[in-house]
Amino acid sequence: MTKENTEENNPRYLVLDIVFRGGALNYDQGSQNQKELKKITMYDGSVHILVSKYALRYSILENGAQNGFWDLAGKKDLTLDKKVVQANENLLGNGQIINIPEFDLFGYLVTKKKEKKEKVKFSVEKSADSLKAELKSRSLPDLSDEDVKKVVENDVKKIADYKFKIKDNQIDVEYAPKKNKKESEDSEITGEEDGAGGNYARVAPVKISHAISLNPYNFDSHFTANLGVMKRAGGSGSNPVTMEDFYGFYVYNVTVDLNRIGKATKDETGANEINVSPEEKKERVQSLLRTLMYLKRDIAGKREDLSPLLVVSGVYADTCYDSFIDKIELASKHESLVVRGEKDLGGGKKEIFYSKQDKNKPKFIVHGLSSRQSVYHPTWVECEGAGAAGKDDGKDNFIDKLTKRVEKAYPEKS
Repeated sequence: MTKENTEENNPRYLVLDIVFRGGALNYDQGSQNQKELKKITMYDGSVHILVSKYALRYSILENGAQNGFWDLAGKKDLTLDKKVVQANENLLGNGQIINIPEFDLFGYLVTKKKEKKEKVKFSVEKSADSLKAELKSRSLPDLSDEDVKKVVENDVKKIADYKFKIKDNQIDVEYAPKKNKKESEDSEITGEEDGAGGNYARVAPVKISHAISLNPYNFDSHFTANLGVMKRAGGSGSNPVTMEDFYGFYVYNVTVDLNRIGKATKDETGANEINVSPEEKKERVQSLLRTLMYLKRDIAGKREDLSPLLVVSGVYADTCYDSFIDKIELASKHESLVVRGEKDLGGGKKEIFYSKQDKNKPKFIVHGLSSRQSVYHPTWVECEGAGAAGKDDGKDNFIDKLTKRVEKAYPEKS
């Protein structure tokens, strides 16, 4: 069986290298009245603009929710403890965490806490029966009749995790449980501290890279201020700010482990293995594809269209797959157009003239494509090197074809 047939019948990984055009999409911390874009220095010393994978994931999740493809985790699905937010640990045991596509597709880390063993202090009447009854009512470890007799007669002041003190006709009891030897050994092995119940992590089945601009940054910026609203408020002056700006082409990669969509192991949930229906898995992958192909991003009072101008896709049976994120080149195509014109000179005479119009337009060059990949780009976008790969012009047509290919990862009996 050929490699192509294996991938067709047993798909495991969906790999997408996506090019889109956009402006200033992801600002860094900046300083005072300076808004700085995220940047990265390339091997040749040129500075390019970066859109972090976290910003892309945020836009993917928000867009998918706005389009009704999935529901985001709500207040009941999350916990906030000392400014640390995570998935509610109650979702682990009942398996509901995988039913939230956000956690299924992009993973999670949940720190589950053990109940702390608190000290217990109380007082009882100085009698063996009263002491034994109180320990039982508080569900504390029982003591032998001999030990109870020693306590009442004030012959002993400490037994196991108990401390006793007799005042007149009263016994003051303090119960302070300590870690047993096994718990101490487990803590040394796992590195967990007292009260920690372990971490439950799900590695994201959908992995996103940072988006890097294909054209370098030339340190463009613009100056703005809120002079108008300041005047209307009766104030003077303004709040000036300098904003770095950019407009160009970006490329990023999305890799999907199809076998892990809708499926979680015991180590990931701390309870039972979870496996949603094949139909639900197909729907989640299709929703992800549709979101990527029509992606938008809201930032700084504007909406940017991040829908692809070029997608190189591949469906593979194992990790021997190809990515083209570093094989897509932005080039410039020069076009010259000669226009013929006529000028009326009167008396039935005309002057014929010609003018030449020169312009440059972007084109993409993709190196190393084969029949294992398929390429999407609109008809007005030129792509060189795509001849060896399949080509689709329409977004919906491209989504449908890809969906049919990955559906084979989810047979009805899975």
